[in-house]
Amino acid sequence: MDTPPQYKLYSVGQITLASFLGSPFPGFWLASRNFKVLGRAKESKRSLIWGTGLTMGGFALAFVLPEKFPAIAISLPFVIATRSMAKQWFEHDLVTHFAAGGRIASWWISILVGVVALVLIMGVAVSLVLLFGGEG
Repeated sequence: MDTPPQYKLYSVGQITLASFLGSPFPGFWLASRNFKVLGRAKESKRSLIWGTGLTMGGFALAFVLPEKFPAIAISLPFVIATRSMAKQWFEHDLVTHFAAGGRIASWWISILVGVVALVLIMGVAVSLVLLFGGEG
């Protein structure tokens, strides 16, 4: 009888939740952890690059849009993109992992990673406002 995998993987839902809570970066960070335990180091690094790029792109977009533009209209497409990429990258791996008796990683870690990213992002945003001063 085969022994179940000793590693745990983050699910598509966990990756999506982290992205929803804190920007694309925490979701892609969790994806990079999956790639790492699956032995795909190059894809792990690419995931971090994608997460950084999408997060920075979201900030750039928010900066150029009108102040009263709804934030959900900016963040929701990034959450959907993160979910779509996670599903494409891991759907087969997750099915295989669970069929072999593998376990899912902690939902609490997913939440923590998303919240920590949110706090860091808010800290940077507040610092930039204080540094450059708000008009009006």
